[in-house]
Amino acid sequence: MGFQYFLFVGLGGGLGSILRASIPSFLPNLSIWSTAAANLLGALIIGILTKVFNGFADPIFLKAFCIAGFCGGFTTFSTFGM
Repeated sequence: MGFQYFLFVGLGGGLGSILRASIPSFLPNLSIWSTAAANLLGALIIGILTKVFNGFADPIFLKAFCIAGFCGGFTTFSTFGM
């Protein structure tokens, strides 16, 4: 894993965190439920993407961006926000 891998994880994590931070504007006064929904949705997306990426030969950068980055930022920021 080189610099590019961590760059993709960072970019995906930033986007996932931004999306998670915007959820309260759509669901005001529901912080506990929005956190649970974000974590469940993130876990579902990780499962789906893992299955989808198994068909590709070498999607290491795509996995880094989508799974480790985006979904990781989306779900971890959700917990951090609480």
